[in-house]
Amino acid sequence: MVEIRTLGELTVFDAGRRIRLPTKKHFALLVYLAAHPDRPFLRDRLAALLWGESPDRRARHSLNQTLYGLRKCIPSLAVQVTTQEVTMPAGAVSADFLAFRWAVEHADYREASRLYSGDFLEGFAVPGSPEFEEWQETQRESLKRQAVLSLSYLLDEEERSGNWDKVEELASRILRLDPFRRSAVGARIRAIAARGDLRRARAELQRAKEMMGYELADVLENLHLAALGTLGDRIPDGSILEDYEDFSPTKFVGRVEPYRKICAEWMKVQSGCGRAVIVSGEAGIGKTRFCDQFLRLAAIQGARCFTGRCYSTESSLPFSGIVDAFAYGLHSKDIEALDPRWRSVLSDVVPQVIGVARQSASSFEREEYRLRILEALVQVAINISNSTPLVLFIDDFQWADHSTIAVVHYMIRRLSSHPIMILLSIRSDEANYSAQLTRFRADISRYPYCADIVLTEMDRNEVDLLVASFCARNNVAIPPEYQDALYERVGGRPFFIIELLRTLCDPASSSVAANNAEKSVGHEALPKSIRSFLRSRFELMSLEETQVLGALAVLGKRAPFHTIRAVAGLEDIPVSEAVTSLIKKGLLREVSGEIGFAHDLLREAAYDWIGNYKRRVLHGRAAQVLAEDRQTSAGIIALHYDLAGDKPQAFIYALKAAEASERTHSLVEAEFYLHKALDNAYDYDAELLAYETIASFLFRSRRYAEAEPYFGKLEMHYQSTGRSRGLLIAEVNRIAAMLHRGRISARDAVKRLEACVSEAEKVGEHRLISQVLRQVINAAHSQSERSVVLKWTEMLISPKYTSEPDPNTVRNFCVAALILGVYRSVSEGLNYANKACELSSKLDDRLGQVVALRSRAANLMHSGNLALAMADIEHASVLAEQLENPHRMFDVITLAMVVETARGNWESAEALYDRVTQMIDDGSTGYYWIIICANRMILEFERGRKQQAENQARDLIEMNRTLSNLWFDLTAWSILGLCALDRGAVEEARKCRDEVLRQYEGKDFWISDVSYAEIFLARLSSLEGDVAGAVRRLEQAIAAYEDRDVLCRSRMQLERARLLRELDPAESRREAEAVLERARRMGARPLMEKAEAILAWAAGMEQTAGAVTTR
Repeated sequence: MVEIRTLGELTVFDAGRRIRLPTKKHFALLVYLAAHPDRPFLRDRLAALLWGESPDRRARHSLNQTLYGLRKCIPSLAVQVTTQEVTMPAGAVSADFLAFRWAVEHADYREASRLYSGDFLEGFAVPGSPEFEEWQETQRESLKRQAVLSLSYLLDEEERSGNWDKVEELASRILRLDPFRRSAVGARIRAIAARGDLRRARAELQRAKEMMGYELADVLENLHLAALGTLGDRIPDGSILEDYEDFSPTKFVGRVEPYRKICAEWMKVQSGCGRAVIVSGEAGIGKTRFCDQFLRLAAIQGARCFTGRCYSTESSLPFSGIVDAFAYGLHSKDIEALDPRWRSVLSDVVPQVIGVARQSASSFEREEYRLRILEALVQVAINISNSTPLVLFIDDFQWADHSTIAVVHYMIRRLSSHPIMILLSIRSDEANYSAQLTRFRADISRYPYCADIVLTEMDRNEVDLLVASFCARNNVAIPPEYQDALYERVGGRPFFIIELLRTLCDPASSSVAANNAEKSVGHEALPKSIRSFLRSRFELMSLEETQVLGALAVLGKRAPFHTIRAVAGLEDIPVSEAVTSLIKKGLLREVSGEIGFAHDLLREAAYDWIGNYKRRVLHGRAAQVLAEDRQTSAGIIALHYDLAGDKPQAFIYALKAAEASERTHSLVEAEFYLHKALDNAYDYDAELLAYETIASFLFRSRRYAEAEPYFGKLEMHYQSTGRSRGLLIAEVNRIAAMLHRGRISARDAVKRLEACVSEAEKVGEHRLISQVLRQVINAAHSQSERSVVLKWTEMLISPKYTSEPDPNTVRNFCVAALILGVYRSVSEGLNYANKACELSSKLDDRLGQVVALRSRAANLMHSGNLALAMADIEHASVLAEQLENPHRMFDVITLAMVVETARGNWESAEALYDRVTQMIDDGSTGYYWIIICANRMILEFERGRKQQAENQARDLIEMNRTLSNLWFDLTAWSILGLCALDRGAVEEARKCRDEVLRQYEGKDFWISDVSYAEIFLARLSSLEGDVAGAVRRLEQAIAAYEDRDVLCRSRMQLERARLLRELDPAESRREAEAVLERARRMGARPLMEKAEAILAWAAGMEQTAGAVTTR
């Protein structure tokens, strides 16, 4: 029996064994079907439920794969699947939430209480499936209400019996589900008081009053007054939140409702549930002070608090916000308790963590490295939360870099079942949110465990309290009329109120402020009154102070003394005096040996105040100073040169930054800097280089849809200047991009590329001609145009294009190896593959080695040397990993999947399929999706999963409509025909034959692998009575594949042996035995099994014949 546990952590068991499904959507589909026993669902309905944001075709394909995955992982699952509907029969699974509902409906509240061990699908989320998440949330709330009612019934029963221990336990459970349920609050306080713990009862009552906002007078009922003592008395003044070491200029005042809300979220964390809270508001509204006040409470109550901040000048630096939070807060025991593998990864992003040396990346590890970083940060948070609740606070999250956003999003999803609060403050007036941050906020808004707290301006009463607190702490008096003017000028923005009040401690400043109170100059970052006030403070500074303030404003967050001195252009003494004076004035402060602004808004005001011309000069100095510091990233230097208006230097450093970012897989940052380079292209050649670099980057990233417009722009550039060479390159690349996207047929691509060959010959560059030839050969091969393919291949390998020992010759040999191995002979293909391997090794061309090894592996596979082929594939995959080249890695993994299918290693082939599907984006790489779908179709067919193979074949035909690749269509129709024959659907098989013959006419035997087509045609002909004709055609095909593809030839030989079982049993046996011996040498298990089945049939027939003769 399959058992599903959804109340709390989601787990699935089959006969007592825990089942681990591949993805969350597998779990989601299983739970949804279990929730609706005996209800048939249309496939389209389920596809829309879980893949509503995907195209219909892709959604249906994903549903097929998920259903297949469920039946694979849970063989005993009796789900009923037809071509139109999916049904979960009643009794097929046991689910705790169904048992819980049954218990509630039958008033078995104790059983319901036992079953309800947590919220429905606690901590479980399926991103990108809003309809499922809405259903999940509805079910969760419904079940929670039923749990509260069940527990309340038991609570009343236990309270009537005077079982106070049980009352407190049940009341606490209810309050974890509904913190504001008044009856449970009262019952809990009565239970505590009834057991004589009056002090605790009194504290609980006061906490409830503060949190819930009303008197709980009726909690005293049914208890003797003598037992209560002074329970209802007022608690003496003096909260535990009072911090007498707090040197802030005022006490924390106001914010009653927002603080009550964050405390309610904190109670959920203390009960073991993860929460994410976003505190938003405009600049200066008091977000940081509000969060600090809460952090004090959390720390007093035993939480570990980690605080970090994001900075606008570091928004392109990976992981800056999360590193700032963890860098100095981690204890040695936190790190020591961490698994060494996570400690090692963590040490790469948090310099304070010393991890063990990481071993070299295995075949497919580096692709997952960024995910390991995310998981390492999650693991350190979980480790800490196992002993105490944890709060991770990141201030000014609106400036978070892409990597920090990704980490926080991942942590929010992963930590929902741990006592962890992720607290973020975000400026609501920050207009320039990044696309990633906008998407982040939209995503998490759908999660039920995420809350938003919006801080607005304080009202007049709260402002008066703030002013009174400032006066008391600073021993000053504020005239009432000044308070009115203050509120009129800045409203209820605490930071600006405090900044204005600070000026009263400096008579000179206050007088200037008064004189400038009504100045009105528009500015988006700061309110007019505050900008005017801060300008007045800045204007009183000395020349040296102005230079230091300007230098630091340009440098950004904070900087070392020597850097400020160099950018300011002053000597040590004047700079030190200026810094000391500015610290005394409260404008700057020293943090960890560096000098920074007392508040970021001061920096913004100072940056605006110094003026555009001076900013440019200082940015130029900053760039020159930082360029001498090898630890400063090229990206920071590029930004400074950009702001300085130095386009040539900004262009150079932006390209360097893009290259560095791409090396570390920070593709978002790489793209940002490429566009920054384009913005700073200082002449026509620079602009052209930027376009070429961006286009190549997008092409390498397989973002062909985005690459096409850039190639189009390059064509326009080259046309306008008459640069035929550049125009030709752009045209070839654009055709290739369209072909890879499936937006142009292979036939049309061949025609256009053949025209490009002529143009390339006019240019006369051998390397350029080779590039065009390789593209036209690839397109012609997709169409299986043998004569065209061989014509251009002969030209490609002529001495003119292969005499130079360079990487271009390596690529030419590789293409020739693949093509000649398919269309002529494997021995000829291996000859060129070996040449490519030798030359690439001699040149130390590692990328060329990857391509060469793959081409040799393909020919080794066709020759039957599967073990040697896998050895070359493994070598190539290691090199591709080291080069961090996903394009070549895709090619290598795809070939590995084909080899593993030929060897019958189904699990390995399927794992490779899962991996390769994660490497591409179906939005811009239709060609690669077709390749994956075709290989998966063969895998399913050879494995005997005919229904899955049929589904893949139909998807393949649909996807191939534009590309019109002959082999894809031919093989897909043949698989459909074979499956139809297995089902006895002869008419359906004949329709498939019509499609096969239409595709196949004139191409007999001269395409990659026709074994499935020939087997299908022969099998259908024999069924129609023409066995001899079927055998003759098979013999022609087998002869054509001599020394070409031994796997293809062996499959056809086995089909011939199958047809000859009755016509010529002896020949049938000889053919099967020959293939069996060959398959054993190759290690091709599927061929061995088929050969053994034919021989077993023959042996059975001989035994039958012998028995008849004996009689």
